[in-house]
Amino acid sequence: KEAVSGAEAAQSFESFSNAWASLSGDARKSAKAAGLSSVFSELDRQLRPIRVSARLSAAAYWHSQDIVRRVQRPDGSVGWIVLVGDAACGKPFYLGSTLNGHFHDTYALKAAPWTSWTSAKQEGASPFRQYVEMYWRRTE
Repeated sequence: KEAVSGAEAAQSFESFSNAWASLSGDARKSAKAAGLSSVFSELDRQLRPIRVSARLSAAAYWHSQDIVRRVQRPDGSVGWIVLVGDAACGKPFYLGSTLNGHFHDTYALKAAPWTSWTSAKQEGASPFRQYVEMYWRRTE
């Protein structure tokens, strides 16, 4: 029944109420704080934690400028580099549905000419146009 914990945590407490009392300082004196205090008491009652640790989490959203690039190999053949999933874009999982977004983006890859690459080898061809457009709509 261990609540939030971790070896890297700076402070550890016996309950949510103790953590709130120690970390909230003057904020405990406000009307909103009374409500929070009762919430933490209820968490203690329901979960009966052994230890509660406070941690700081930093989060960022990222996306690559270019996700598709046509490359010409030294032997003259043409290939494509396509970034998909977290290599293309993402955010920490506790902030949203990154995986569902990746599934949504990759659905557009079905439009690529997987069985016929002759036209895709041409200069100026964009066989991943639908995927790129879907990606930009999601990351704008």
